[in-house]
Amino acid sequence: MSAAKLRVWKNRLDGLLRRPTALMLVATTILAGYFYCSALRYHNYPYGGGDGEFYSVMIRQMFAWSEPGRAAGVNPYQGMGTVYLPLNPWINPGYRLLNIIDNSVLARVVSSVWFTLELFASVALLGRAFRLAWPSAIVVGQFCCVAAFVNPWRLFGIFCQFDLNPGVAHWVALGNLMLAMLMQVDSERQRRSQIFGAALPFVWLYAVACDPFFTAVVFAPVFFFAGVVVICANSWRSFCWRLGAAAWFAFVNWTVGMYDYYRAASGNLARQMFRGEIYGELQVREYASLVFQNNATRLLFTALLTSLVALFVLGRSREKRFALLTGLYLLGMTALGAAFLRLGINWTYPLPVYLEYGAYSVYAVVGMLGMVRLADAAATSHAARRAVDAGRRTLAYAPQLAAGARRVASWIDFRLVARYGLVCGFPLAAGVGMLTATKLPLSARRLAALEISGKQGKPATAIIDCLKSEIAVAPGREFRGSVVSLYARNGSPIDRRRGIAAEAPYHVLRLQDAMNVVAAQFGNTHYWMDLWRESIPTLEEYGQMVSPTMYYLMSRTMSRPQDHTSRNFLPDVTNADYELLAALGVRFAVTDDDWSARPGFRLREEVIAKDGLSLRLYEFPTTNRGDYSPVRTHVRATAADAVALLNAPGFDYRQEVVLHAPLEDLPTDLPLAPARGGRMRFDRGSIHVAAESDGASLLLLPLQYSNCLTVRNLSAGRSDSGDVRLLRANVAQTAILFRGSLDVDLVFQFGLNDNVAARLADLEDARRLELATQQLPKLPRGFHPHAAYTTPQYR
Repeated sequence: MSAAKLRVWKNRLDGLLRRPTALMLVATTILAGYFYCSALRYHNYPYGGGDGEFYSVMIRQMFAWSEPGRAAGVNPYQGMGTVYLPLNPWINPGYRLLNIIDNSVLARVVSSVWFTLELFASVALLGRAFRLAWPSAIVVGQFCCVAAFVNPWRLFGIFCQFDLNPGVAHWVALGNLMLAMLMQVDSERQRRSQIFGAALPFVWLYAVACDPFFTAVVFAPVFFFAGVVVICANSWRSFCWRLGAAAWFAFVNWTVGMYDYYRAASGNLARQMFRGEIYGELQVREYASLVFQNNATRLLFTALLTSLVALFVLGRSREKRFALLTGLYLLGMTALGAAFLRLGINWTYPLPVYLEYGAYSVYAVVGMLGMVRLADAAATSHAARRAVDAGRRTLAYAPQLAAGARRVASWIDFRLVARYGLVCGFPLAAGVGMLTATKLPLSARRLAALEISGKQGKPATAIIDCLKSEIAVAPGREFRGSVVSLYARNGSPIDRRRGIAAEAPYHVLRLQDAMNVVAAQFGNTHYWMDLWRESIPTLEEYGQMVSPTMYYLMSRTMSRPQDHTSRNFLPDVTNADYELLAALGVRFAVTDDDWSARPGFRLREEVIAKDGLSLRLYEFPTTNRGDYSPVRTHVRATAADAVALLNAPGFDYRQEVVLHAPLEDLPTDLPLAPARGGRMRFDRGSIHVAAESDGASLLLLPLQYSNCLTVRNLSAGRSDSGDVRLLRANVAQTAILFRGSLDVDLVFQFGLNDNVAARLADLEDARRLELATQQLPKLPRGFHPHAAYTTPQYR
């Protein structure tokens, strides 16, 4: 090949290295191939683990229950209609893909690839905003995607939520986009600065509309680095422009009432109000910051710190400030991680590692900038030039190769190689690593054996089939009751097999161990996601949105003093009040115990494992399906007084109810009439309630109460809004007062600039009920259930 042709190919390669589209295609193809191959090989596709199952199940079902464009305020599957689920999948493209595709495996893969593209593009744009050349920006984007999505435990060991809930990348990408936009605000390009500065708050508002809580956690470091971007402006005029953009951002947030919205959204949570008795996360290294997780992350930390030092020494004035402030944030997160691990704090706050999600991209971009400056210094140093000259002189001893070698050496741009040499090597190495991890190619026999048909769920049992036929919910179907799972409680057969004493404290780790036992024996946990996937509603609730009133009611009526509740779970029933359970809408109980001696309970199904372990499904004698109509009212101002009355022997939930404000519109000598034909159903975005009465009546609903519940769609000629009142009853339940006929829809309304005052009224209810003053001193400093493990079987 002639020298001219070689020069042409060299120029083409150089152009390819500088062309982002081709490299983006390479990266996308590799990552998409990884996701699909991982799904086939390991069944460990994205949305894996408990949290991943929760998101994949709930998001797909939220589309069926929520009105287009709105969040599903009421969750019919758990927690007695959990009245706050702050997630709007309608406006998140990745979540929309999860719902559009029927094949569950393919849906998870495609959804995750979309989020990977979002993260990749946002990091590359952020790199360009930091004045990285396209190849370097693309390398950084690829690295962030591989570190976040590609088997993080196997390759890098970084603990993150991306493999459990790939949607986290959506908020990280929006944060990266905001930083990139802010960096484009300067005095030199005023038109572009005006556009980007004006759009900044609306990117944030969109993120809040998608999910306010993930946005708040991920954007905490974003706001820190936004301040860094303002400080590191090139000139005084650019500083003023960026400061003006920040002021506009603050003004828009003040105008839409962001402070009140977040105060209302985050204040009315059990984990906030009962920190002294709800334990937080495990204090383990994976949940701490980057440096503590394992040897691989320590190497990354060391490389990043080295690069920041190089940038501080070799960079320009603005780059020095970036390096210094990024290093301070990195060290601050290290200090926070050390406090999390060493101080024994009951950590109910966001995990320290969560506060680094939004910083990972900045770490990578600023770290690459330091590497570029280090490479520039090396490529232009006298030592590098002397090394090249020495190499050329060495080649001169081989006359046959000398001429060609000199010609090739003259073509090499060593500065380009130093800066962009990884561009070709990184995708290749990532591809080889991923293909090795997934052990491709797979044989035809293995492919035939894998579950690639998109089947959802786990093996059904007779219990699951019975629950599906009896109480499964669907839009427009009347509520027929819920189920509570009470196995492995207080010395029951599963506990005895594991050597656990009846008086041992109950907590979520015991529950998870018991679920593993049941899943191993029957292929189905008969709990949480395995029930919700089949549209079966449960009393149990999973998540961090447990309301303080529901937590208080459950913990003070059906939990023993030695039992402990995690921040993610509704208190477990260990001291059951079966009358209260029925009033809360429970119709069935799954248990490993024998309830044949309990009067009125009917054994519906029993499944027996090979080793003799059995699970039984019992039906309650009565169940509140929206037809409990108490006629005797008791008024109690505080939650403690109300619970004392509920715990009193002989309290009849069908005839009595505890209210927390008097019925001012009813004459004291007028008794309540029992309602007839009470019924309730969950519809898309609403709860329909209907009943008949000869006078004034109360319906006690199996639905959590909130001031955000409003009455809508009153049928013509049936009732009017003046005759219908919603009341808080039995601390946490909803009661509806009406006259004559009732045919209404209840709608949960709360969102940004939407009925925020009603959610604040829930906080006022908690204050008036004196919830915060009635905490139990349950948790000593540094408590966690791991310390309660006392036997090998229990471990």
